[in-house]
Amino acid sequence: MRTGKALAVSVLIAFVLLIGRRTAEAQTPIPPVGPLVVATAVAGFQPAAVTGGTTWSAVLVFSGQMKVVAQLDKNMPAATTLAVKVTGGCCGTSLGAVNLDILQRNVVTAATSNFFRSVNILYTMTATVAAGVIPVSTRHVTFTLLTYP
Repeated sequence: MRTGKALAVSVLIAFVLLIGRRTAEAQTPIPPVGPLVVATAVAGFQPAAVTGGTTWSAVLVFSGQMKVVAQLDKNMPAATTLAVKVTGGCCGTSLGAVNLDILQRNVVTAATSNFFRSVNILYTMTATVAAGVIPVSTRHVTFTLLTYP
């Protein structure tokens, strides 16, 4: 097992709100997070995960409940993962840290408009020593608001 392996992935965040059947109603950027860099691995151990976070708030007007899905623009490199945890002050259910890929993944369910008044977004990037040295790359995360259930 080699030490000093470097892995760098910059996470830029794109936030898109799409209401109902993917009809664009509003697009609101979230402040970018990153870069998230796993810089070293100690011999005999996996590299430690790195985290980065941001906050976002909005006044959204809708009736009923919505869910938030998230997806990457391209998959993470082999032996790496990027998870996101989205939490609000109230009125929605966070599904905890959800590993992201190019498919839409539920991250929040049963959210009312009050949920979006104060949202915390935490990203966690992990890598195993099998990842090796990976050139710097960028991933964009898109969050979509959809009717729930």
